[in-house]
Amino acid sequence: MSLRILIVVGVAMLAGAGVLAIATTGPSNGATPAPSRPVAKRLASAKPLPAPVGDAVLRITGVTRGNVSARTTKVDLATLNAVAHESVTVHEPFLKHDVTFTGVRMSELLRRAGVKGSARTLHMHALDDYQVDLPIAEFAADGLLATRADGKPIPIAKGGPIRLIFTASSAIAANTDNWIWSLDSVQARG
Repeated sequence: MSLRILIVVGVAMLAGAGVLAIATTGPSNGATPAPSRPVAKRLASAKPLPAPVGDAVLRITGVTRGNVSARTTKVDLATLNAVAHESVTVHEPFLKHDVTFTGVRMSELLRRAGVKGSARTLHMHALDDYQVDLPIAEFAADGLLATRADGKPIPIAKGGPIRLIFTASSAIAANTDNWIWSLDSVQARG
C-alpha cells in the first residue's frame, strides 16, 4: 500500500500572524485525507521564544503568553540570531546602495512572542527615543527584524543591534520614517 504526501504550501495572514505550510499524509487509494487542525490551534501551538539568557535587546509587551511574565516577552541577541533565518537584499534608503540583511520576519517574531491575534498596531520604540505606531496588517509580512547586514552584526553606531527593514515590494517601505534602527521595545495594541 503506497502513501501519497499532500503538501499545502502558502502563507496566510490571520490578524497579523503568519501561518506557514501544513503537511498531511493520506492513502493513495483516493480517500480524502483527514482535515488539518484549526488555524487557532496551530497558532496556539507555535513554539514560543525562550526566556533570554543574555542581556535582552528587545522587549515585546501586549502578548498573551510572555516568556518572562504573563504579558511580556524579552529576547536576547543570541535568540534573535538563532531564529534569523531569512536574508533579503534591499536598497537601503539611508546608505543609498543595496545591502543584504539577515533577520526574522515580523510575522514570525510576533507569533512566537505571543502577540495577541486582536492586536492591530505596534508601538515601536528605539534607543534614541524615536517612536512610531505601525499597523500590523501593513507590515508584518514584509517587515524583517534584521540582526545582520552583509553578513556582519549591525553595530549600534550603524543602527544596530537590531533594525526593522522592509522588502522592496512593501507599500510601507517608501516612507523612511518606518525604517527603525536600534529598536528596543514593541508594544502590541488594539
